Amino acid sequence: MLCPKCGVDLGEGMLPARCPACGHNLSDTSSEAEGARRAAERKQDVRGLVNMPGRNSGFNLALRALFALVLVAAFVGIIAFVLWHLEIFGGSTVPDVMGWRLDRATEELERDGFNVTSVTAKDDGIPGLVIGIDPAAGKRIEEGASIELTISEERKMPEIVGKPRDEAAELLDAEGLEAEYEDEISDEEEGTIIWAGYEAGRVLTSADVVQVRVAKPRVVPDVLGKSESEAKVALRDAGLTAKVSYVRAEDEKKAGTVVELSPSQGARVHEGDEVQVRIARGTNAELEKVANQIFEELYGRNAVSAPEKIGAALRTYLDPDRKIGGKSVSSASDQAIFEEVVGNVKLPDDLKDIAGKLKCSLVGVDDVTADGNVVTARVTIKWDWSPLGDDYDGVTSKDTHDVKITFDDNQHLVSISDADLGIPEYEIEEGES
Repeated sequence: MLCPKCGVDLGEGMLPARCPACGHNLSDTSSEAEGARRAAERKQDVRGLVNMPGRNSGFNLALRALFALVLVAAFVGIIAFVLWHLEIFGGSTVPDVMGWRLDRATEELERDGFNVTSVTAKDDGIPGLVIGIDPAAGKRIEEGASIELTISEERKMPEIVGKPRDEAAELLDAEGLEAEYEDEISDEEEGTIIWAGYEAGRVLTSADVVQVRVAKPRVVPDVLGKSESEAKVALRDAGLTAKVSYVRAEDEKKAGTVVELSPSQGARVHEGDEVQVRIARGTNAELEKVANQIFEELYGRNAVSAPEKIGAALRTYLDPDRKIGGKSVSSASDQAIFEEVVGNVKLPDDLKDIAGKLKCSLVGVDDVTADGNVVTARVTIKWDWSPLGDDYDGVTSKDTHDVKITFDDNQHLVSISDADLGIPEYEIEEGES
């Protein structure tokens, strides 16, 4: 056993009351003494280990050197971490300059040792601000490395009118703008932009949709088989003028429809061009139908008192190229047309005032017959005499006219022959008073 105080080997067996070397009281058997004793034993064991053969002072120095080396490495690591964190070496962190103006952001980055380049990108925000950083903010890169800044640029409506559609689309895409295209008939080159919803230079956002109209060739529309009125409307909508003529229908089912066009359907034309439209006319039945319409226009009014109104009504049945008094039908007066087609209504002097005041109406048309280009019929007219005064209240009369209407080969009205037109007979019938 070893002395807990000085470590002298006291041997085995009975212990003396005190250590012969240091005089320490060895009678204390408390846990503290026991612990001290055991510590002394461990110390002695270590000394023995050091003094063992092969465990000389050189080995002890090596252990101490290794320990010192570990301490130095740890210290150096701590210093290196601190210096790296302080960006003394190992590059620099890209600062966050998002939302800064270019000049200020450039100054900040160059101060940290970076080279700065910039590009622009269309954006809906305030122009001139940084909206992108590459490499990203917060990334550690080498000092002197290049950083590219993306700067916001406002979207502006480009000048696209007059440009081809493909080129216009590229200009709009470059501004980040959406467009909706619509074709419109035009004499401009096919595919050319003829209208845009916003004027060039206007500031827009990505939410704006640009309406664009693209030139579509003007062609003769397909009106074959359509009625005359339908064909005229379609040609007018295409910016063209219809010149109508009539031909005899080879097939009665096609009567009243377009059977020929010149230029033909689909042909390229220009605004205002004239298109020859040929309408199939039926045979006798078709002529009789037209004649009945003319009877309504002519005898539904008093030709003596309303010649101009009748002339206006008859204008639509005439060949537009016909000359009346040296003028075309479209330029001639209504009175001139009446006098040309119907002829002057000449009454005896004693009937002029009376006939001009009477009211007439068409009672019926009988025996309508078409023969070639001539239609004949018996037309019954009713006269109302009441406008002459109270003495004629309820007085009416009827008379019958033999009428002949002549057409040309295109079924245009040429003339109306009625020798009795406007002359009322004197077979007076008393009406209801």
